[in-house]
This record gives sequence, C-alpha cells and structure tokens, in this order.
Amino acid sequence: MGSPDSTGQCQSSCGTEGGGHSDWAGTSLSMLKVWGLPLAAFVAGFLVADLPRTILWTAALCIAGGACVLNAYRCKRLHCYFSGPYFLLAAVVVLLAHAGVMPVPVSVWLGLGIAVGGVAVYYLPEYVWGRYRQGTGIVLASTITCPNCGKQSSHTMPTDSCQFFMACPHCDELLRPKAGDCCVFCSYGTVKCPSKQ
Repeated sequence: MGSPDSTGQCQSSCGTEGGGHSDWAGTSLSMLKVWGLPLAAFVAGFLVADLPRTILWTAALCIAGGACVLNAYRCKRLHCYFSGPYFLLAAVVVLLAHAGVMPVPVSVWLGLGIAVGGVAVYYLPEYVWGRYRQGTGIVLASTITCPNCGKQSSHTMPTDSCQFFMACPHCDELLRPKAGDCCVFCSYGTVKCPSKQ
C-alpha cells in the first residue's frame, strides 16, 4: 500500500494490499505497468508495414480495452467505462480496415485518429462527471467508532483516495487501518470505503 500524504489520504491504492480493488489508473506507475506495453506496441505500429501494424494495433487495443473494462469493474473508474469499449471497438475497426471491409486504410492517419479519440475518452468523462462513477449505490457517509474512546463521529468518505489515518475528534487518538484493510472506514466505519462497495 502507498504511503499517506499530509491529509492522511493514501493516493496510490484504494483497495486491498496487493491490488484487490485498487485503481490501476490511480498512479502513473500503476498505469505504466498495465497500459505501458500496449502503448509501446501501438506506437511501434506507426513504424512498420501494414500487416505488422494491424497485428500490433489490434493486440494493443484489445489489451488496453480489456484492462479498462476490468478496471471499471474493479473500482468504477469513470473513464474506463468509455475507454474500454472504445479501444475494443477500435481494434475491430483496424481489423475490418485491414480486411478491406471498411474504406479506410490501416494507415498512420487511422492510428492518429484512434489516439486522439483515446485521449478524449480518457480526459473528457472525468472532466465532466468526476473520477469515479456515482449513482451506483455507493454510499459516501460513514460513522466511525473510535476503538480508544468508543465515541462515534460521522464523515463523508473521499471518492478518489483512501483515508489512511484520521484523528478521533473526541480523544485525538490517531486511527490507522487494521491489518488487511485499506483505510480507517473499512476498519472502524459503518460503511466500507467506495472502492470496497
């Protein structure tokens, strides 16, 4: 699990240690691990002939699209609901273009169009609607019971990070997650954090 920042929020993982429900698109490093190879294969496709380009682009788009669909399922990352189907559809377009079914050659222009569309489906949904999907039964209100004093306090959980630690407003005890939990809400709250819902 990542280390907490000054607000007590852990930015690198919103799930269990080892990646249980963590957002693969949550940090640059995790994004590189999941989408780095498909991106490299897609870029390499610009440098080769038509058939190898078709193979590289189709494989890269299928892997990237599949990873996005899985990430949307795992943590409800909003752009993944758009980018997953987009990349999978783009893979079909590349195959159909190569087969001559579509009047579009598998060219650098097609690749640039796919890349520009990919950037748009990555940034625009989250710019408009936020980072994580809402309205899916996710509850953001949770009441934490302090294990030290036993008093309760109500809080609104963050949707884009985990609350790694929190000071009890009654006794000032610094609460940390129990072993195996990602945040104080999963350990002491009445409702688990959004990534676990």
